[in-house]
Amino acid sequence: MPKMITRKQLVQEAHDILNEMRAASRKASTRRGYSKLAGMTIPSKYDVQKAATEDLRLINTVCETLGFDHVWSDPEDKEVDLGSVD
Repeated sequence: MPKMITRKQLVQEAHDILNEMRAASRKASTRRGYSKLAGMTIPSKYDVQKAATEDLRLINTVCETLGFDHVWSDPEDKEVDLGSVD
């Protein structure tokens, strides 16, 4: 029988993603690279951050599906205040 997903598990998963992102970001270059020896691209800090952001958004989607509050506050979801013109 499948195990039920709890919000506590999703919070822990979000923390794991953030910890992995920090570790990978420390090792990553600011620019994407290419390893001729391995024949593959080397992710940049931006690539690492983008992948983690997408994983965290997916966790938020799972939270919405199960009726939980979001576990991660996406800075892009906040409203932009453009101010006013006199």
